[in-house]
Amino acid sequence: MINRIRLIATNLRKFRVVYWFICIASTGVILWRFLLSLELGSDLQLDGWFFPSIVAGLWGLTALSFQGIFSAIPEDVDSNASWRNRFVVWVVKMFFWPLSLIFLLLILAVVFLSYQLLRLWFFS
Repeated sequence: MINRIRLIATNLRKFRVVYWFICIASTGVILWRFLLSLELGSDLQLDGWFFPSIVAGLWGLTALSFQGIFSAIPEDVDSNASWRNRFVVWVVKMFFWPLSLIFLLLILAVVFLSYQLLRLWFFS
């Protein structure tokens, strides 16, 4: 399972520039709309670009952190390697198990927050 997560993360590294662009663009839209609302005194809840840019930024940051963290999982060592090398790889992989569970909870939280923000955006 950990090897599959590493494979997904290394495949996502190809799109790292796209994720950075999404994060930077969404941050720019958020700042632009926030400063515009301060200047004009308008409500951000009625703004058409504020909530989708927050959702896009969250998903961009989630994808960046996923590919950054889980692409560092070491590959399996062969059975002819020394016991020390096998033990070090085993310890490092055991570190990634709770980290993957925490990341799963983070993804669930981002899904819930995305649902709430998009629901607020659609019905406002």
